[in-house]
Amino acid sequence: MSNVMFNYAYITTVPSWVNEAKPSVKISKTVWGASSFSTFVFLAIGIFGSLSFGHMASNSDILSVINNSPEANIFSKICVYVFPFVVLASSIPVFSIVVRYNLMQNNLMPKKLALFFSVILPWLVVIPFMTGNGLNLISEWSSIIFSSIANFVIPLVIYLKALRFRKNRRRMNEEQKEILRTLKVETVDFEENIHQLAMEDDQSAYRAAKIFTIRICKRIAFASLSVLVIVIPLVIVTSIIFSGDS
Repeated sequence: MSNVMFNYAYITTVPSWVNEAKPSVKISKTVWGASSFSTFVFLAIGIFGSLSFGHMASNSDILSVINNSPEANIFSKICVYVFPFVVLASSIPVFSIVVRYNLMQNNLMPKKLALFFSVILPWLVVIPFMTGNGLNLISEWSSIIFSSIANFVIPLVIYLKALRFRKNRRRMNEEQKEILRTLKVETVDFEENIHQLAMEDDQSAYRAAKIFTIRICKRIAFASLSVLVIVIPLVIVTSIIFSGDS
């Protein structure tokens, strides 16, 4: 379950990606297309992997089985060692954008220092620690505890708060106005994006599913949040129990 959550832990990157995107980019189509294609790839690898290694131990993974197989050739071993770099290291530039925005918009660091901590430092820290069982432990527990909450619970809470804000005639305090001014400076083509959003008839340019009304989306958010409040602690408890047995 933790690996499944880790594979879909991209929600926190969407706002920063939208800030960097051109006005011509179709947000909902891009997100749905990438998610659908990734799901197809995950299913294909999982199904064919289980068919190829039907007697694999429950506490092992496909990479270790391929690497320890007597039939493994040089190509398969190269794929095993390249996989962590391609999968994990390729996500660093995306999260570097998120970290840079957070550091700058919260006035924690100037632009150059934020660039160092968000772009250069992660590469210096991550590359020496990309091997061994420690990487699997970090990925597993960080995805269960932090990524699940940040990517699935908090966005739903923010959405429900945004609906309440909209109902209260969108009154902002000075701190919220300052955040918007910071976003205006950092966002690519801010004025053009705002103009395009204003031209939308239903104001739904950034909605993931335009076929649903706001009332239906609110009910879905409440239902999903209720399920996640039960599922996430259950996953954490079962992971602790089964990890102790193994």
